[in-house]
Amino acid sequence: MNQLLFFVRLLRAMARGAGIVVMTIVLTVPAVMAVAATGRCPLILPRLWHRGACVLTGIRVNRIGEENTAGDSVLVANHVSYLDIMAIGAWTDTVFVAKSDISEWPVIGPLSRLIGTVFVSRSPARAGQERDRILDVLGRHRSLCFFPEGTSSDGRDVLPFKSALFDAVMESGAAIHPVTLVWCDEDAGYAWYGEMSLLPHLGRVLMRSGVQVDLVRHPAVASRAFTDRKALARHAEAAVRAGLSSAPREVDDPLVLMALPLIETAWSRAA
Repeated sequence: MNQLLFFVRLLRAMARGAGIVVMTIVLTVPAVMAVAATGRCPLILPRLWHRGACVLTGIRVNRIGEENTAGDSVLVANHVSYLDIMAIGAWTDTVFVAKSDISEWPVIGPLSRLIGTVFVSRSPARAGQERDRILDVLGRHRSLCFFPEGTSSDGRDVLPFKSALFDAVMESGAAIHPVTLVWCDEDAGYAWYGEMSLLPHLGRVLMRSGVQVDLVRHPAVASRAFTDRKALARHAEAAVRAGLSSAPREVDDPLVLMALPLIETAWSRAA
C-alpha cells in the first residue's frame, strides 16, 4: 500500500476512533443519571449513539420495505457483524438480545447492560429467567431484536435459524418482523465472524472509506398464527434468505460525505 495512502487511512481511523470515544462518554453520562433516577435508559440515547457510530464509521443505512411501527414486536435478522447492531439501532428503538459472554467484555459489557440488553446463554438452568426477561421487555411494548443464526457469517448466505428464542415470542403473542441485512462490500470486509479478533477488525473498518448496508424489511407476521416455534423460525429464515438472494449488491448512493475518502480516491487515481 502506498505510504501516503496508508497515512491518510490511519488519520481517518484515529479521528473516527476519537469521535466514537467522545460520543460514548457524552451520551453515557445522561444515561447513567437516567438509570439511577428511573431505572431505565431513555430510548433516544442508544439511537443517537448508533446513528453517530454509523456516521463515524462511514456506514450508510438504506432502508427498504415496510416500516416497523408496532411496539411489542420482534425483529429477527441475519448476523454479519457487531456492526449490524449499529445499522439496526440507528433506525429503531429496540432492545437487543446478545450472548451472555458479551456482558463480561470490558466497556462493551457495562454499556450494553446500561441500555437494557437482554443476555442469553445455552444454560438450561437460566432459560426460565431469560424467557421472563424477554417477556418483560415485550410486555412493556418495547421492540426486541435478536439474530436467530446464533453466530455471525460472511454475509453471503443465511445460516439455519435456531428456534429456541421463538418460544418466548409465541408466548408473548408479539409479531415477528424479519429483516435482511445486505452489506454492499464485495470483499466482505465489514463481516466479523469465525475466529476474528474484535479490535484489529474494528481498526480496519475505521480505515475504510465507508459502505452501504441495505435493511430489507419484510412484512410482519403474527407469531401465534404458527403451530410451533420451529414453523415460525422456518418462516422467518425463508423471508430473510429471500431478501439476501434478491437484493442488489451495487451501492445505490456512491456519494461519500466525508473529506478523507475523497482524498483517498483522488490519490489512488494519481498513483
